[in-house]
Amino acid sequence: MSSSSSAISTQQQFFMVSFLFVSIAAVAFAAAAASSSFELLTLREFGLMLIGAVLSSIVTIIIITLSSASSSSSLSLSKYNNIDHSSAAAAATGCNKVTPSEDDVKQQQQQQQQQQQDKNCGGGGNDDERENENDKNIIRSVKELREIMPAGGNGSNLNDSKKVINYLDDQMIQFISKSPLIQFATVDSKTGKPSVSPKGDQPGFVTVVVKKDDDDDGIIKGTSLIIPDRPGNRMILGLQNILNGNKNVSITFEIPGMCTTLRCGGINARISQDTTLLQNHTARNCTPKVVILIDIEYAFFHCAKAYMRSGIWDPTTWPSLSSTSSSTSSSSQQGGSNSEGECKEFKVGLGRYYAPKDSFLANVIDNDIIDHYKGVQDAINGEGKEVER
Repeated sequence: MSSSSSAISTQQQFFMVSFLFVSIAAVAFAAAAASSSFELLTLREFGLMLIGAVLSSIVTIIIITLSSASSSSSLSLSKYNNIDHSSAAAAATGCNKVTPSEDDVKQQQQQQQQQQQDKNCGGGGNDDERENENDKNIIRSVKELREIMPAGGNGSNLNDSKKVINYLDDQMIQFISKSPLIQFATVDSKTGKPSVSPKGDQPGFVTVVVKKDDDDDGIIKGTSLIIPDRPGNRMILGLQNILNGNKNVSITFEIPGMCTTLRCGGINARISQDTTLLQNHTARNCTPKVVILIDIEYAFFHCAKAYMRSGIWDPTTWPSLSSTSSSTSSSSQQGGSNSEGECKEFKVGLGRYYAPKDSFLANVIDNDIIDHYKGVQDAINGEGKEVER
């Protein structure tokens, strides 16, 4: 139908141009003849020819306009005739049933299956009902939370808890000196996404800056921390978060075998390249490129219950290690890290994130990481230098 319509339109244009061309040519010829010395045409004859040319042009335009309207009506009627009138016919015969398409049948079956699954899971109802039911279970204020979890003897927040202090006391300073591992938390001020990064080294790798408070009977107070940034995956999410504007950080100190942890937070975190500080935190012939400086705002000891329940320090709860870890088991018992030991039930592979899973390249990457970890372990054991990758 579109090709036919296009042919008619082209034909109309051809006739219109042809008639106009002939008319104009006739007028031009008559004018030339009338003005010539041969006087082939009288003035009256020239006038009649001119009127005839104009009338023929008008008639041509009217014919083309009527033809175009007729073509449009034919096209609309043809489209109308191509419409599926099954619904209209069904209505005329008193039957409103319309045969559903295959996609509609599949969609209906999926909805029925989902409804049955929700009913089996105790959900039931449609999506709006489930959302409304879930909304009823969402706690939206501290007041609502405290109604089911009232505050105890430890207070209700950092500001009114008696065990929270705004400095590091002697007990906390001693705890930090024995801690080989911390969890370092920051928040990206641009996206609001939090990030927690483990940082570890030999016990006491974090330095506490202390001062004697003469106004408080000469008590030694830890006022700030210096944390060396050891070589890692170089994503440096925590450092970027600090530089992006949110300088508030939170830290958890852990000691193997102890279920109590030390939690502290700081403000005005900053990153330093001070040469003296970098040299003072050199380890395994590897000098950090930067250190993190944090002013202590709050500190307190967290209860041991979570670690007790997890049994994380109980060797009987540990998964069995594969035979590849036997070579490093002695160093682990002597305080070194057992970096090569992998669970028999679960082994982490990173190659799959850089190449197809179980591919040759993925295996090469995994083996390269294992070799790198061996080098780090050798440096920890004093047999080499830790190299940044």
